[in-house]
Amino acid sequence: MRTVIRPAVIASLLVGFVGVIMILKPSAELLKDPAALIAISAAAFSAVALVSVNALSSTDKSDTILFYYFFISTVATLPFAFMQWQTPQGNQWMYLLGVGVFMALGQLFIILAYKHASAAQIAPFNYSVVIFSGIIGWMVWHAALDLVALLGIALVCAGGIASIMYTGKTQTHAFALSHGHGLQKAQGDA
Repeated sequence: MRTVIRPAVIASLLVGFVGVIMILKPSAELLKDPAALIAISAAAFSAVALVSVNALSSTDKSDTILFYYFFISTVATLPFAFMQWQTPQGNQWMYLLGVGVFMALGQLFIILAYKHASAAQIAPFNYSVVIFSGIIGWMVWHAALDLVALLGIALVCAGGIASIMYTGKTQTHAFALSHGHGLQKAQGDA
């Protein structure tokens, strides 16, 4: 979208990315794993989706974006579902419902975030997925977080905070103006 990103913001995003690398600890063997290649593809498609949501959030309603997001996702994954279909049993229906509800809420919050802030301000929070995944993995599956992973988490947090600090107020937040907050300042500046 040809958005200009200041060098300090680029540096802070790189710090966060280094933190992600420290948490994930990628290796050459990891790239031979089909699951890792699928995850890399998912990350690339996620980036395309986030850029698309950023562009659409200024022109389309949230419910329209959500509809097309889930429609396209359903069409894209339907062939895989048919190839490996197993009818869910018992609690699996509740898990599926939970995944659907939380995915819809997560996507709605992403859309709303892009309506109220610039992509540069939101980008650091995308890294937090790795932090939460590590913490959930530790709590649920008892996957140990070593010192390198903890340092990576600290770098992700530091990069995110720095990115927010260096991004500045480059965009007027429609939410603040539409709800009267900051309206006097905006009128005084005009």
